[in-house]
Parts: sequence; C-alpha cells; structure tokens
Amino acid sequence: MNRTLLLIGMLVLGAFSLWGQSYIVRGTIANAEKGQVYLAAFHEDRYIALDSIRTISGDFHFLFGEDSEPGLYRIIFSGRFIEFIFSHENVEVYVASGERGPVPYFDNTVENQVYSEFMEFELNYEARVLIAHGQLPDPDAVKSYNSIQMERNRFMDSLSFLYPDLYAIRMMNAFRSPVIPGAMTHNQRMDTLKSCFFDHAAIDDPGLLNAPVYTFKMIDYLSLFKVDTLSMDQQEIQFCLAVDGIMANVSGNPQLRSFVTDFLLEGFELLEMERVQRHIAENYLDENQIPNLLIP
Repeated sequence: MNRTLLLIGMLVLGAFSLWGQSYIVRGTIANAEKGQVYLAAFHEDRYIALDSIRTISGDFHFLFGEDSEPGLYRIIFSGRFIEFIFSHENVEVYVASGERGPVPYFDNTVENQVYSEFMEFELNYEARVLIAHGQLPDPDAVKSYNSIQMERNRFMDSLSFLYPDLYAIRMMNAFRSPVIPGAMTHNQRMDTLKSCFFDHAAIDDPGLLNAPVYTFKMIDYLSLFKVDTLSMDQQEIQFCLAVDGIMANVSGNPQLRSFVTDFLLEGFELLEMERVQRHIAENYLDENQIPNLLIP
C-alpha cells in the first residue's frame, strides 16, 4: 500500500514538473465545520468559482499552475470568506475566528503580508480622514485633514520603494488620490476631485482586471456627479460628463476599454438611463459593439 501511494505521488509530481512550475495554497480554518471549501478568482467585476475541496478538520489546499494569473482570490467556507493574492508563490494561511468574522494570518508570502498591511492602514486612514472632514472648516481640522492625506502618500511611497514588483503594490497604487486642501469649500473640493481624480492612477493596467480595483474607482468617480436634487434629465447630463472623465483616463488597451464600456453600459441600463447609454455607444464603442438601444 505504501509503495502504491509513493508511486502515485511520484507520478503526480512528475506530471507537474512536465507541465511547469506549480504552487500550493494551503491553510487551516480554526473551528471549521465539516464541508466544502471553495476557491474563487476575481475577474473584471465578479468572483468566479474555480475549485473546491471537502474538509473535515479545517485543513485545505489548492494547486496553482505556472499559467495561473496573478490576482485576488477567495477561500469560501461556511458562508464566510477570506481574500488573498496569488502571484506565483506558495501561500500558507491560518484562519482564526474574530468578532467581526474570519481573520487570516499569512506566513511565507510577502504579497499577502504587504496587502494586509495596506488594507489595515487604509481602514484606519478612512476612519481618521472622515472624522477630520466632518470637523472642517475648523483650522485644526484643516491641518489634520491635510496631514492625514500626506501621511497616506508617504506610506504608499515607502511600500512602493521597498516592494516595487509586487502585485499588491500595483493594487495599492491604483487607489492613489490627490491631496485635497482642507481649506477649500465643499464645492471646491468636489470640483477639484472631478478634474484630477485619475491624475495619480489612470485605468491603465490590464493585470488589475483580476482585482476589484477599477470597478471601485469608477463607482467612486461617478458618485462625485450624483446630486439628489437633480431631475432625471439633469442627472443624466452629469453622468455623461462623468463617463467622459472616465474614458479620457482609460488607456488604449482594447481589453481595458471593452471592460470599462461594458461595465458602464450595464450599470446605466440597470438605472434605466438611456441617454447615458446612448452617449457611451455613440462616442466610445465600435460599430460591432453598439447595443440594440441604438437600433431604430
């Protein structure tokens, strides 16, 4: 029996050596229930199920091939999940139970340690800048608001210098934003953001379609143009301007442009904003891409 298992193991390892480099993602889920553990990959605007394994004790593992694309993945179990970056390195993770849900602890994976550090910083940053924003235009709040934003830039610069080639750094840098002076009025801040939102991070990296980066950026940018007091016609005009701002900052990469236009069309179709759909179709689609809404 042992010889049979050894032979099978040698054949499996031999097969992977013929196919190229292989990587393993493995871990243990604390207090896990018996059941399936699923692996899912993010692409464009959703997660796609890739594989599953049944666990009894909470242990799991998944194999990745050399051709597996770097990106953000999920381990899903018992209605919960954790996220991790795969970028051609082995990943080991222990999933503890926390008050707000599962907490992953990564070992031997620089990608995920850096990603976790950034996410922890970003959550803290958002809480601090929101408090300072709520106290504007108080002079002390203005100083704090400016200082917090500059601190974020220094943090990003530091990580980028230390780990320039990581996928996690590409994700992080896609969320860079301009420093908006706290002394500005609300309307001035909004107008400034509209004009320079993409100055530090355009939509120009096709590899980031494997992470929820550009979907969030587009939604954030569109929200700058949402005004509750506008009529439907007025709001559609504003969103047409927002679409122009987005498309002006998308690279000429066909995959990126196709993703962005499809995402915008689907979103405005759900909002029943035909005027914006027509604007996208008439200005940013090839003839073969024009949807039925333009057919008389």
